[in-house]
Amino acid sequence: MERFTGTSYESAIELAKNKLKNGFKIINKREINLSNSGLSNESLFEIIVSQDKNVPELTKMEKLTDIDYSIFLSLIKKELKPLNELKTDILLFRQEIDLLSKRIKNFIHPELETNEFPVYDLLCEIGFEKPLALKFTREISLSKNSSNNKEGLNIAFNKSFKHLFHTLSIQDNDAIVFFGQSKSGKSKVTELIADKLLKYHSINIIKELNLEKKVNNGITIIDSPSIRLNEMGVMKNLSKLTDSYQKIYRVLVVSATTGFEDMLHLVASFAPIKPSFIIFTKFDETTQPGKLISLLYETGLKAFGLTSFNDTIEYTEDCQSLFVSTIEKNLGMYN
Repeated sequence: MERFTGTSYESAIELAKNKLKNGFKIINKREINLSNSGLSNESLFEIIVSQDKNVPELTKMEKLTDIDYSIFLSLIKKELKPLNELKTDILLFRQEIDLLSKRIKNFIHPELETNEFPVYDLLCEIGFEKPLALKFTREISLSKNSSNNKEGLNIAFNKSFKHLFHTLSIQDNDAIVFFGQSKSGKSKVTELIADKLLKYHSINIIKELNLEKKVNNGITIIDSPSIRLNEMGVMKNLSKLTDSYQKIYRVLVVSATTGFEDMLHLVASFAPIKPSFIIFTKFDETTQPGKLISLLYETGLKAFGLTSFNDTIEYTEDCQSLFVSTIEKNLGMYN
């Protein structure tokens, strides 16, 4: 402990600070009145302090000369090594991002030439699913190199999608059943098909799900009642009726104005009746003919006709030509 005296507490503390630079604690303090000594009327102030042991004393360091800075450089490099590794990882990550970006770009415009992008985009806009749009775009490019535009489009369509269309060869004692949702145009299709076949065959039209009304002569056309998707009982009865015929064509009737996802749902819902063929109605009212091709491609159903333009029906070859003409019009590049 040390004692410091000044004319004020502040001056005594300053004296302590000047000597004990590492800090101190005041243990005691008092005022000394000098008037009793007869020497002075003033007072002195005394503090008793102890050095703060928690604070280490300052050590005076000598100036270093001839320092070997290579040691410090080595230490710095050692400390920076993780940063360099991080930088490498970041570069690799950026490369992976670049590759992923290219893959995404290829998914949007997969392996296409610059002049093919507009055709691909337009095909997607009119309802073609991306894989089919890609396939069709490539066929269009190949066909354009060997023929004029319109003929090239027709060749490309046949190469890509001709297998999705099928001509029905209906003979006496065969049966054909049309089924679908309400307002699908099913009954009108039945009339149009009956008028076409009536020129060469005897036609029997059945509109009730009754096994007792089965007719063996001529061609039987079953115009099934409109079925709601939750009417499983009606579907089972229709399935039994169709199974009772030795040779029957099961045809799902779908409006071309139906959305793609809804069409997929329809096909799945009517699966108990085991459809093999499809007729699209109101073809002239759709703005996305590509979705109809996509539906055939995904479900495995074959199209043998479509109705449009004042309820006329077109069959396989004319049906394909109508598809090509509609696509040609939408592409706007074969005028």
